[in-house]
Amino acid sequence: MHMGGRDWASAFSVLASTEAGIPDVAHNLLSAMARTEGRRLLIVARAKLNLTLDILGRRPDGYHDLESVVQSIDLYDGIALGSTPAYSVSRHGTELGVTLACQNPLVPLGHENLAFQAALTLSRFAGLGASVWVDIKKQIPIGAGLGGGSADAAAVLLGLNELWGLGLDVVELARIGEAIGADVPFCLTGGTGIIRGKGEQVETLPALENLWFVVVVPEDRISTADAYAAYDELDGDEPGGRPAGPGDAGEAGGAGRAGEAGEARRAGRATPGMLAVVAARNAGRIAAGLANDLERAAVSMVPEIQEVKQALLDAGALGVGMSGSGPAVFGIAEDEKAARQMRRIVRERYDTTFVCCSTPRGLERIPVRQWRPYR
Repeated sequence: MHMGGRDWASAFSVLASTEAGIPDVAHNLLSAMARTEGRRLLIVARAKLNLTLDILGRRPDGYHDLESVVQSIDLYDGIALGSTPAYSVSRHGTELGVTLACQNPLVPLGHENLAFQAALTLSRFAGLGASVWVDIKKQIPIGAGLGGGSADAAAVLLGLNELWGLGLDVVELARIGEAIGADVPFCLTGGTGIIRGKGEQVETLPALENLWFVVVVPEDRISTADAYAAYDELDGDEPGGRPAGPGDAGEAGGAGRAGEAGEARRAGRATPGMLAVVAARNAGRIAAGLANDLERAAVSMVPEIQEVKQALLDAGALGVGMSGSGPAVFGIAEDEKAARQMRRIVRERYDTTFVCCSTPRGLERIPVRQWRPYR
């Protein structure tokens, strides 16, 4: 990540500009934080892509058992985080005060925000109270299946763990994060991994380096709950409930490509085959193994997903997939040059497009003098 030197005030102006209508209380707290050395942080919270997503069944608690190969990418939200000194709630009898701000007016600023929930959940776990300020520079599209809300929550857990001196390790933070959102445990570690259960079981894999993507997000969005409800309604219409698409044998993007990933897909599960080709670190073979059991349900709600996939293939993608519950679609490129050319083509039709590269971490603490916006 390339960054230019900036002081804290100008870093904040990038992270959350006054033009976006940030509340005065946030600016007041920023001033207080600036006078309290060591009690403010900048954290990069990165998006994720699901290279595979297999649904293995429904759990008694209403969630679905999953198996998915997940990859962090360098599209990120910026989280500015500060706290007054924490104190024991039992001694003072008060609870956590959270001020949440975001430059995107579509982002909720109350209990429905996962970053807000993360602060409250960690406070209750630790039995601590404080005044906390969180400002989110939102660059990951909302409701797109890219894990932006979960990444923000993971950043708050990581940051407050440091600011409050709790000393919790990633495993302990992941247990806390599991109650906030299924993707939070992965976002705490990030990189390349496989998730199981409802997402709380995370196994880190050797990092995929220099894997280039073009991500396109259709205008219509899908809630995770709606996607799974549609999946449950459609499940059983075809073996395994898994959609046919450009990643399947016999279709564009997967035609004529055999090997481990193809065999696993024909058996109804894509993840075991993807694990084999990820180890080989070959972009073409990874592209041939992309699959997502939620895709058919997502397409039933946002048919444009199929159009975007075809547009990426026509622009030169080695293979295309959908991330999470959608509607974000991504194409794998041979290299950075090919990715940028692909984006130039598809952005003529779609407004929300990104060139992204794989990254080995989901979160990164950024010194306040080293910040730059996503380009």
